[in-house]
Amino acid sequence: IYTVDIFKNGKFQLLFNTENYLHLIDRNGNYVQGYPVKLPAKITSNITLLDYEHTKEYRLYFACADKKIYNYTLYGVKTEGFVPLKTNAVVKMPIQYVKVGLSDYLITADVTGNIYVFSRKGEGRIDFKNKTTEDLDNFYVSGGNNLDNTKLIYVDDKNNLLDKISLADKKEAIKIGDELKNFKTEFTLIDDDTQMDMLMFGDGAVYAYDLFSGKLLESFNEQAVYENAQVANTTDNEYILAFDRAGQKINVIAMDGKVQSTIQNATQKPLISNLYKNGKTYVLVVSGNKVICQELN
Repeated sequence: IYTVDIFKNGKFQLLFNTENYLHLIDRNGNYVQGYPVKLPAKITSNITLLDYEHTKEYRLYFACADKKIYNYTLYGVKTEGFVPLKTNAVVKMPIQYVKVGLSDYLITADVTGNIYVFSRKGEGRIDFKNKTTEDLDNFYVSGGNNLDNTKLIYVDDKNNLLDKISLADKKEAIKIGDELKNFKTEFTLIDDDTQMDMLMFGDGAVYAYDLFSGKLLESFNEQAVYENAQVANTTDNEYILAFDRAGQKINVIAMDGKVQSTIQNATQKPLISNLYKNGKTYVLVVSGNKVICQELN
């Protein structure tokens, strides 16, 4: 869900989608005029919201089941001059954006691994020979000052590899060393070097890696089936919150890999928030039909 300012007056609205519609709701719970907007086909990716010049001239990118990538304005109409990009297979991942030099690049991949890099007008910029793994769940674009050092980065969980494909269509693969089959990946900031890191989680383990220098954390729990992991910072500490749906609990993992505490009776992934704006970190936990707020110490 995105917070936007369609009227540019400091009063915000909530933008989100369901399978067949875009929704824009004001702070009184009412639809903005013109919404909901019917989509050309069932949406298959999350929305990507861009504001290129930071002028609140928003652009919405998303992929649909008709194997096309669309570009809409925040007023719910197709962006003039953008030709919907036709893909070879369904796209499930959001479109990502990077600027290299003076050129804009919009990037995604379909479920068979075909990579698409296109311009603001929907024109293909690069014809890739390399492909990602099939059914990729996430990737990260590391920006650079040229096509050689601007890279699409993802985890090949079947072969325990960290793959990097440059926009110059050159591929490198780094062996990770841990068993990662069916693990999910989140790209996030973990250590304090301002460089992107990654969390990997699945059956029995959580790992954290720096994209360039190696492993930051490992935590094992043979009984756990982790479906989500997030970084949570307090005034004094940094934790990984790992959601185990099967065990209906959230393990609070310290950066040494040890479970510091456990939040029981959790049925959905948590929301980490500075809820009361008092400098403290809170965890909102869904437990059946209840929402519980707990301070993270």
